[in-house]
Amino acid sequence: DHDTVKDVSKHVFLSYIHEDKDHVDDLQSTLEAAGFDVWRDKDQLFPGDNWELKIRQAIQGGTFVFLACFSTALQTRDRSYQNEELALAAAEYRLRPMDTSWLMTVRFDECEIPPIDLGMGRSLEKTIHRTDLFGDRRPQELVRLAMAISRVMDSSPGAPSSAVVEAVAMAQR
Repeated sequence: DHDTVKDVSKHVFLSYIHEDKDHVDDLQSTLEAAGFDVWRDKDQLFPGDNWELKIRQAIQGGTFVFLACFSTALQTRDRSYQNEELALAAAEYRLRPMDTSWLMTVRFDECEIPPIDLGMGRSLEKTIHRTDLFGDRRPQELVRLAMAISRVMDSSPGAPSSAVVEAVAMAQR
């Protein structure tokens, strides 16, 4: 429906669990400083919203990059709505060209990436190259992540604008 798509801007969708909120706050700030629109439940869902519908619309309608964030906290949970988001993302990923970079993963610590089936013999933990946002390489990996998102959003294989790299570097100071 035309109104549904109109209400959803092109954005980076952040999928995470509540226990990782502080890490996701930092990541969101960095991405926004680099000029990316970020879709996150705490900012985009309002009282009275059908949250399941809004999340589905955000994933299927306006996501340039679906960024799945993980930590060891997920492994301690029996249930998580993030699993539903990941299932929606996997279905969307299957509809896209084989060389798409639409789905990206981030780890906040030494955790396992869940074995989500992406179709055609692909899986989230084995097929998608991840970004590790912890340890000494965190600043460089944040820049690389911003560059990857910029490449997808610009639909060009070249380097991102120097403004993106500069914004990420400044956000990390």
